[in-house]
Amino acid sequence: MKKRNKTFTKLLCIALVCVMLVTSMGAYSGEIDYANSNGAIVTETNGVRTSITYDDVNEYKVVFDTINNTMQYLERNLSTDEIKAGPIVTTEREEQISVYSSFSQSTDHNYKYTVNLSTDEWYLQRPKLDGTNGSFYYKTYLNDSNDSELETFKDEVDELSSREHELYIASSAAAINNLAAGYFTALAIASGGILAPAAIAAIVEAVAVTAGIAILCEKVIEQCNKCYYAIEAVYYATDNMHF
Repeated sequence: MKKRNKTFTKLLCIALVCVMLVTSMGAYSGEIDYANSNGAIVTETNGVRTSITYDDVNEYKVVFDTINNTMQYLERNLSTDEIKAGPIVTTEREEQISVYSSFSQSTDHNYKYTVNLSTDEWYLQRPKLDGTNGSFYYKTYLNDSNDSELETFKDEVDELSSREHELYIASSAAAINNLAAGYFTALAIASGGILAPAAIAAIVEAVAVTAGIAILCEKVIEQCNKCYYAIEAVYYATDNMHF
């Protein structure tokens, strides 16, 4: 009975995640005019690029200072005019150092896993939710409480790395750093670590210069949402979390 309840709980969690992902992702069929499709308002003055998008609840603004290499995300409630501002984040990144010598996968958006093959201990990492370049991490040993959740997180981080690589090939390392900075500043005020579609569009339009690059950028941020769901699933499933 215990095994059956655990299986039911996992299936329920997966179903809820799928529903949330469907609502947070956009659909594409071929090349499109990204700015027009999202209703983004993009201006650039003296090296400062500003992107604004809307949904039924909020105005989303991203300010990209290409001179000082910084990014800031702001959110205004359309009913109350309340403004929430994320911190100003630099687009310049420091080289990340692996915690273990065993196999791992890291990303520019601070999602990472490392597996110690001799002990089955996993190190899991996500961005902090304070808008900085910092990371939150925890460790867990692989067992029946978390086996499928760990495998899902691994798959999602691997996919994010692939998406970042696609963007790098099509554009540049600078584009990835700029996108990451926009993502970090938005996380400071995002609901539960998940960015709304219009918020993603505002970040993307501040960074991208062509429709093709914009689509690649959006796929990266959408994959970040999936990684966040996955690491939270491990967090709540595991019975041996430690730091």
